[in-house]
Amino acid sequence: MTMHENEWTCSACGAVNQGTDTCAYCGTKREVHPEKGKEDWKKNILLVLACLCVIGIGILASRLLGRNDNEGNTPVSGNVIEPENGEAVGDVGDIMRGVFLDFTVNDAYLTDTYESLKASEGMKLFVANLTIKNNMDRTLPMYDTDFQLAWGDGDDEWALPVTYEYPEKKCGKMFAFEYSIPVGAKYTGEAVYEVPEGYKNFAISFKEYFEDGSEGDLFIVIKECE
Repeated sequence: MTMHENEWTCSACGAVNQGTDTCAYCGTKREVHPEKGKEDWKKNILLVLACLCVIGIGILASRLLGRNDNEGNTPVSGNVIEPENGEAVGDVGDIMRGVFLDFTVNDAYLTDTYESLKASEGMKLFVANLTIKNNMDRTLPMYDTDFQLAWGDGDDEWALPVTYEYPEKKCGKMFAFEYSIPVGAKYTGEAVYEVPEGYKNFAISFKEYFEDGSEGDLFIVIKECE
């Protein structure tokens, strides 16, 4: 379900409104969408990846090496992954189970072009196809920046979807800047990121944030691209 640019979902009653900053159904004022805790997200994902690098090659490498030991190099998928000690790490095809939602990275790959979008010189496009299921008892508001990408532990080795800075580049099945998922429903879309050439190990992350300002669990899906 994709919302129009000037539509928004009330955080109190779940109603969809248009053309006003006050909910027409319950009177709640519209919450201004922040940068989705960008700096907090960056610190979290970089901290995790940095910790992985400290213990030898790290969990990231060990998971990829273990994957290569599987017959046909096919990762085990379809597992339900729940967080332990504040974080959960899974593979493509796993069901990442959180408080608000389940999400699955169905596929992820590197490419030079996506629909009308072309990667800049020296860059590639990383495309992640995701299915999200609403676990709440009300409509779930979502944003294109809910899923972020990292490929290292450097300050600039992470990215938001290309639509974050350039919403006019939205095409194909890309997530809209803002959309909503009805109670119990699933929504499938794609997040597209621009990344430097030469990298093959990636981490797709989602962090839970609560209405009272507290933080929940961090979910990471690891993908090795050819």
